[in-house]
Amino acid sequence: YAPSSLASPGEASEVTVRSTKKTMYFHMDILCARSLPEQEPGTCRPRYEISIMGKTVRRKKGQETRGTDPVFMHRVVIPMEVDDDGQPLPPAVMKIIDDP
Repeated sequence: YAPSSLASPGEASEVTVRSTKKTMYFHMDILCARSLPEQEPGTCRPRYEISIMGKTVRRKKGQETRGTDPVFMHRVVIPMEVDDDGQPLPPAVMKIIDDP
């Protein structure tokens, strides 16, 4: 005898679906950048962009810091749903973008 979730005709059946997803939180501290390149003096307006598991976070326009040695002092937290299968997570990618 093996228990089954199948029901006889006319009977109700109950199926339990267990989620293998967990909510995890990715934290990144963005402190500063040093010696960023610029084409003309005084034109560097750096912003950052962080991507992980199909989610992207960008610093808002208008909040950029001018100069080649910006100080951000930000903590970014990105919630994500991951499989509970023990596989390593994909890498996070951070870019510093010069916002003209």
